[in-house]
Amino acid sequence: MYCRVYRIFDRYPESKALFSRVNVEHPDSPEFRAHLMRITNGLDIMVSLLDDPSVLYKEIEHLTAQHAAREGMKGKYMTVSPIDVA
Repeated sequence: MYCRVYRIFDRYPESKALFSRVNVEHPDSPEFRAHLMRITNGLDIMVSLLDDPSVLYKEIEHLTAQHAAREGMKGKYMTVSPIDVA
């Protein structure tokens, strides 16, 4: 998980500042590892909802609003391309 998540920082180095509260500079820290667990749990929820599109949509809508409210968040960080998930 670490390597795939960390690729966003290679693509958008300025995005690293958005993760200062989870100790992004120290990827082995408890704060950053806990954040990775939250990402994993969020993905698990979304996979579980694949058979219920209306609920999945609401979950994605909720996560989008939660992240859009963060200072410095840009739309380009919230799009997914095939290279991001490969």
